[in-house]
Amino acid sequence: MSKGAAFPSISTGVYAFPVELAANIAVKTVNRFVEENLDSLDVVIWVLFHERTEKVYEKKVDKLYYKWRLHYGNSKPKTEADILNEGLAR
Repeated sequence: MSKGAAFPSISTGVYAFPVELAANIAVKTVNRFVEENLDSLDVVIWVLFHERTEKVYEKKVDKLYYKWRLHYGNSKPKTEADILNEGLAR
């Protein structure tokens, strides 16, 4: 069974916390946790309600994933679709 966690973009809606800053903090924090606990999570799901927010997070994650590949090789972290497909294949 896969181990995953979901994270929202905290306070970027009604409370108007800057999305770029929230994405930077969240993505770096989750990445640090994953790097320090490599076997802890198979998938991370970002719970984002606006297309603009999704694009900002996607840009941050893509930049980080590029660095991840340089450091860890071509082993790609699983996506939500990967997890769903694994479940359907069983």
